Amino acid sequence: MNNIGLTYSNFKLGRTIMVISHTDNSAELINTITHECYHFIQHIAKVNNITNEETLALLTGRFNMCLWDTICYITNGSN
Repeated sequence: MNNIGLTYSNFKLGRTIMVISHTDNSAELINTITHECYHFIQHIAKVNNITNEETLALLTGRFNMCLWDTICYITNGSN
C-alpha cells in the first residue's frame, strides 16, 4: 500500500512515532509528510495547551525544516 502515514504519540512517555509508507511520487511524499506533521503538531499543542494558531504555524515550519535533509535524501533532491 502506498501513500499512507501514521503518527502515534504516547503522551505519558512524551514520545511520538511517525511512519510514512512508500509513495507514488515526490508530490505524494510531501502530501503524506505534511498530513502527518499536522497530527504531530496537534499532539504537541494538546500536551502543552497551545491554542495560538501562529505559534502552531511556527512549530510546523520548524519541524518541516528539521525534516528537510531527510526529505531531500529520500527524493534524491538537493538542499
